[in-house]
Amino acid sequence: MLVGIFNKINTIINIIKLKICYGKKISIGKNISIRGKLYVTISNGGFLRIGDNCFFNNNCSINVKESIIIGNDCLFGESVKMYDHDHVYNLKDTLIRKSGYKVKGIEIGNNCWICSDVIILRSSVIGNNCVIGAKEIIKTSIEDNCILTNKKIKEIKFEK
Repeated sequence: MLVGIFNKINTIINIIKLKICYGKKISIGKNISIRGKLYVTISNGGFLRIGDNCFFNNNCSINVKESIIIGNDCLFGESVKMYDHDHVYNLKDTLIRKSGYKVKGIEIGNNCWICSDVIILRSSVIGNNCVIGAKEIIKTSIEDNCILTNKKIKEIKFEK
């Protein structure tokens, strides 16, 4: 009971901080739950939208330069990381830190479970009703109703 109260207070504090820091660059739905810390960075013209009824476990990180859109009813395991950008690293005679970024948004559908230690990279699209297994690196599109484990995508067979 007491843990639940502390988690609710933690969520409220996190949301207030995010709203103060990012204002109109962030949209947060209803009934969000954050356990521990949620690290968010939104640069320049970036925008983050988090749908209703989402849960973020300990130490998730969301890094936005363009856009990251998260649907409703999504669960994020511990230490999930999202980056809608990569460093440009192949410009001759230019330091990587001065080369800029390749940027393209991320979209995550509704009713997704992103397990612990997943990394979601730029231009990734995860459909509705998807499960992404622990420690996967996503840099592609995954259709609705799929599960990705051990780098293999399978269609989810729903039970009645």
